Amino acid sequence: MIASTLADAHQLDLGIGQGIRMESNIFGSATDPIADGTYRIMPDVNLSGSFDKFSGGSYQVSYQPSYLWYFRSVGVDGLDTRATGSAQIELSRRDQLSASASYHEYSSVQAISEENEDGSFDVLAFDAGQTIRAFGSLGYSRSPDTRSNLRLNLDFQDYGYTESRNVGNKSIGGSTSYNRAGSRRVTLGASASVRYRIFDEQQFLEQVVESSTVVVTNFNALASYKVTPNVVFDFRGGPSLIRTQPGSVVGRPKPETNSDFTYFMNMSLQRDFKNSNLRLSYVRNEDPSGGSSRTSVLDTVSIVLNMKLSELWRGSAIAGWSRRQTVDAFLIPDQSQELLQEGQLDRAWISLGVNRQLGERILLSLSFRYQSWIKYEVAGVNRPNKDNYTGSMTLNYEFSPYIF
Repeated sequence: MIASTLADAHQLDLGIGQGIRMESNIFGSATDPIADGTYRIMPDVNLSGSFDKFSGGSYQVSYQPSYLWYFRSVGVDGLDTRATGSAQIELSRRDQLSASASYHEYSSVQAISEENEDGSFDVLAFDAGQTIRAFGSLGYSRSPDTRSNLRLNLDFQDYGYTESRNVGNKSIGGSTSYNRAGSRRVTLGASASVRYRIFDEQQFLEQVVESSTVVVTNFNALASYKVTPNVVFDFRGGPSLIRTQPGSVVGRPKPETNSDFTYFMNMSLQRDFKNSNLRLSYVRNEDPSGGSSRTSVLDTVSIVLNMKLSELWRGSAIAGWSRRQTVDAFLIPDQSQELLQEGQLDRAWISLGVNRQLGERILLSLSFRYQSWIKYEVAGVNRPNKDNYTGSMTLNYEFSPYIF
């Protein structure tokens, strides 16, 4: 999208995209893989601009619905919805407010076809119904001087499911951070955060299991070191405490609270070349997206290479591995039955992609991806491994922007 250069102006950008995707195991089955393809049409609406009453204030809103047709499978076509918005207001030269929100709804059978920024894919306990991801945040930052920054942030998360046995959850969180540049090459700081998460009730053997809750507290050291003008090392990490209050069967006493002491981390090394960029990262954080009644700890290692192949061609390559381990994996509602949770899930993936600019407003994208479930353990039992090969082609067209 072309940014507006006029003061107090607003810009409307419209676009349309269409894509074809072929997959060898489109529903991620270990016993009966189905090879199928899809056609997707994607209109795109973006509105951006500046606030008349605030110097330096700006906003951006986008809406991208899409409809997906399957070539062979029936009963799974559907409409997906994606919307995002953000705004920044400069209260003064040193103070700034920011806000952001996003909403994404898609059919749960498409979870393994979703691709995150690091190339990873989603895995849900059940693939029926719809998956909803709704997030919002509000932040305030202050720069006492040119070398330091203080930030406060509040956010909301909603991992929801409709017409599904997956268990949704909602959370509110708060964080604060402070960093200061010790020199042109080194920045140091610290941060603290706390999050309260509540999981939905669930049905189990004709009984209702009440909501479980999780409180996550995390303290981090922050560091950024510019090794050379083209090499940057970033680090954020520290101890974390996860306190889980399991839900109980209605009419029975609540189980005892469990405490898990661990660490969270986000560490990366980035190298810029003349026509490319290479980034190696390791991330360890909370992951409540699996559709079960417990949160998880997710370790992810990824390497991302972006390349400028020519004036019109761009290329990318991504490889990664992750391990998701459920915290407090078992809930025992009585002496004879267990509610089983996912224990461990190991995934690996690799993807290659190229983009070709066709004229001023047309972009052609081609991609290939391989993904694999290396280990999938539930209740101490390893489930069969599975994999999926994907090839896709997408064509996007942007209309001339309208400035008003």
